[in-house]
Amino acid sequence: MKRHIHPCLLCVAPSLEVSLIVRLPFLMIEDADVIQISNGKQVLGIETDPVEEAIYRTIETDLAQHQETQHHSHEFSPSIYRVLRNLRDVSPDSYTPRVVSLGPFHKGAENLKKAERYKLSCVLDLFGHLESTREQRLKACIRMMHAKLPRIKASYEGDTMSYDDHEFAKMMVVDACFIINFVYNYRSSNNSGTIINETRLLNLHVHQDLVLLENQIPFFVLQDVFECTIGVSAPGASLVNLFLSFLKVMNPFTRELVLDGTGTNHDHILGLLHKCYQHQHPDADAFSAYMGTPPNWSIRDLGWAGVQFRPNPYFSGDSEGVLSMKFQPYVRHACGWLRAGKRILSMPMLRIGVPTELILRNLIAYEQCSPAVPHPVTSYVVAMGSLLQTKDDFVMAIREGIVGSSFGSIEQVSSIFSSLCKEVMVKDFSYLKEWRQLDDFYNSFWPKNMARLRSTYPWSSIGILSVSGIILFGLTAVQTYFTVRPL
Repeated sequence: MKRHIHPCLLCVAPSLEVSLIVRLPFLMIEDADVIQISNGKQVLGIETDPVEEAIYRTIETDLAQHQETQHHSHEFSPSIYRVLRNLRDVSPDSYTPRVVSLGPFHKGAENLKKAERYKLSCVLDLFGHLESTREQRLKACIRMMHAKLPRIKASYEGDTMSYDDHEFAKMMVVDACFIINFVYNYRSSNNSGTIINETRLLNLHVHQDLVLLENQIPFFVLQDVFECTIGVSAPGASLVNLFLSFLKVMNPFTRELVLDGTGTNHDHILGLLHKCYQHQHPDADAFSAYMGTPPNWSIRDLGWAGVQFRPNPYFSGDSEGVLSMKFQPYVRHACGWLRAGKRILSMPMLRIGVPTELILRNLIAYEQCSPAVPHPVTSYVVAMGSLLQTKDDFVMAIREGIVGSSFGSIEQVSSIFSSLCKEVMVKDFSYLKEWRQLDDFYNSFWPKNMARLRSTYPWSSIGILSVSGIILFGLTAVQTYFTVRPL
């Protein structure tokens, strides 16, 4: 027997927990069919297949997790990223920890499991410095981590919401305690019971692991744990100053690290180091897109055109930073109308050693991955990549004191710079003003032709200097003559 349902309205009973009146086309169903709209299991007598139901529930779970991730990403922005594939492919070892895993990205890696017991030793050593009981302080750290878990997870790029809260909070507490204890013992030379009792090579690798982009802990986590531990026994201690003293060892430039401001609003340890290099305040047009097109001159060409190079002094001025460059153009001659004298380009001195490439690559990766972070390190690498184009350029840079190398041959050093510039994009070139000044100077008549002549006839440098002196003397004599005996 078949029953007819009204073609216009289908009223669903309150027992089905649906309070809607739905317009439907004319339906004809069998007695055996059941109209059930509940939990999505049966609709108009059609039973859902178990496989379809399982797929549906999996998709719903993924959608729910994605919605939660989106909610936290709108509330908190990530600051710890996985390195872009195009950068990692150039030098994979520069972004991978060798001794210790910090945070979730390399957690569980087989070659890093040995360090887990060192972490626990560091936790014991850290709480051993405190007057209050370990239980009291440790529970205070755990309480702070658990309260900020959504923010902590959102600090990492990608899906971290799927991590178990218990394991994630434990990881943050242990890793933060390890970092603070390692750096604190490094500064105070109290090495008992920590990883730095091992070989110097292992110690160096731990230093390097602490500045890897994928191996970071949010700075506010470190600050909270610091205040629960060292801050209790030493109320006036500063975590920023503690890390700055540690980062001096990692600084590849000779100028001292200076931080603009005294706040604690930093992304992480690598972000703190990066802020020490944010020195430039370019004009508005300097923030226009700069594609990194190399100019038609190198450091040797500029030298032939009359530019001298000087390394920046160790102590920076109020308006100068670690990576600042400054070009001093023509100085007017005493005669008043003749422009002469030295043209000096002051530059950072880079010390090229074992960790230099790793540090620069991770700073560049941080800039390339972070939308709101400026590009001072990328700007420096692009600038040096355009200046150091040949082996002769590197030889001159070393002779002038703007590059110092204790690592490998000239060919190895030049290959590092050439590879650093691969797959990078600079969005706000820090040296746009200086580059325009250099370009204007080099392309003016006298410097450009001097450089061309000296590049074609290197042996003629002495002769050129002699001729230049004769010309300068002659012009001075002519001016003196007409000054004494005007027309």
